[in-house]
Amino acid sequence: MGVQLEADLGDPSAYLSGLLTGLASVEASLGLSLPSVQLGLQVDANLAISAGLSLKIEAIDLQLEALVSINVALVAIVQALLAIQVALSAAISAVASALTLYVSMTATLATAGAYCVLYDGPLSGLGAAVDLVTPSTGLSGSTVIRCPLIIVQTADLPAYNGLNAVFKVS
Repeated sequence: MGVQLEADLGDPSAYLSGLLTGLASVEASLGLSLPSVQLGLQVDANLAISAGLSLKIEAIDLQLEALVSINVALVAIVQALLAIQVALSAAISAVASALTLYVSMTATLATAGAYCVLYDGPLSGLGAAVDLVTPSTGLSGSTVIRCPLIIVQTADLPAYNGLNAVFKVS
């Protein structure tokens, strides 16, 4: 190409025409080869980045699914705890009602006209012992009464102490 240019230096118009033709062929060559190569590399780089981002998005999706599963489990646990709380509240209310009734009942037994008579001794002597203490109540022998009789052996200390505690006697 350099030899041809030297030969054309004698004719400036042929020289310029040759340069323009060479320039046109270089422009055509650049337009066909370089941009496609550069775009190809950019497309490849973008595809690689896109693949990497897709993998990261999939990993985030998996983590979100795990968090949703954890949330579902936590909601179930909270609902179970709320059900337990409701059950405990109902049980406490039932116990409180029973205790209130018991306190009310024991208060009526402590009024005048209700008597608690203790007897320690052989079972065969119970009748005579009751006969001995009833005059202190003011009740005559012909008075009709209701008397629950709870019998425990004095040797059975848990039962004996339980009777004393429940009826507040010693």
